[in-house]
Amino acid sequence: MAIEHLVISRDEEAPVVASEDGLTVPGTRLQVRALTRQSIMLRRPIVCMLLLCYLAACTSWHVEEGVSPLQLISNQHPHVVRLTRADGSRMVLDQPRIVAGDSLAGAHDKVASSVALSDVTQLATPKFGAVKTIGLFLGLSAVAVGIAVIVCLNGNSGTGACSGN
Repeated sequence: MAIEHLVISRDEEAPVVASEDGLTVPGTRLQVRALTRQSIMLRRPIVCMLLLCYLAACTSWHVEEGVSPLQLISNQHPHVVRLTRADGSRMVLDQPRIVAGDSLAGAHDKVASSVALSDVTQLATPKFGAVKTIGLFLGLSAVAVGIAVIVCLNGNSGTGACSGN
């Protein structure tokens, strides 16, 4: 039986007592839980949710060319933009909007900010990267298969999933 979890709880006030079985503490509970099919099945949705969270990392900034900041904000209504100013500095604005016809306003690091449209030289929006997503999926799959192969090759017990019995 493979031990998955070993839980020991005890009252901190209880003294440690020597007995035939070794050191025990009155009031100590020892629980040993074996890895079950049900516990594996419960972990799968958690792993899937974590992988889905990583998909957001498969985005990159796409520079919008041939369109003015005014047209982009008015027509596409992006949730976030990265703008490059004339001095070369970059700024990310959440919930960007055009104000007074000549400024781009939004939240930068949760603080209200605005930049003159004449000072904006480049505007970029986040785009989903299919190639990055496929690469991440294949890379994680290769690691999982590699770990499974190593575990199977190192198992000497002759029983279990790797033994073919």
